[in-house]
Amino acid sequence: MKYRVRRVDAGALARQGAGAGALVALAPGAAFGLVGAWVVHALHATLETWKNVRLPIPTNPAVNFVALLHLEPTLDVLRRWDNPAALAFVVILAAFLVAGTISGALVGLTIAAFYNAGAAAGGGLVVELESLSEERPDDRFRRS
Repeated sequence: MKYRVRRVDAGALARQGAGAGALVALAPGAAFGLVGAWVVHALHATLETWKNVRLPIPTNPAVNFVALLHLEPTLDVLRRWDNPAALAFVVILAAFLVAGTISGALVGLTIAAFYNAGAAAGGGLVVELESLSEERPDDRFRRS
């Protein structure tokens, strides 16, 4: 018995694509999240040490390079992002998951649109089916 698939539901393919996209984005999102959290912490620690630098000259003055280079807003942002240690990781991971979900859904919608356009023009996908209620001697799955 043969059937022809004339159209596929775009919403179903978009949901499947969104799930697959999020799953694919999980590992790189976690990796970039860890690296991003480490970079935020390292930059914060570096700028904190620039606040009171002693110069090796006879008067030994203390210089605040953060103020001298006008980096106070940057240091404030880094303090906020580094204060809860997992904030940068969670934000980067969430951004990757959202991007993966959206891109996967768009891929699913694109596949559905191309299939439906091709099926409308050329007849669609032909699938041959057989009934499971009929017992056949060469059937691998026999009932006991």
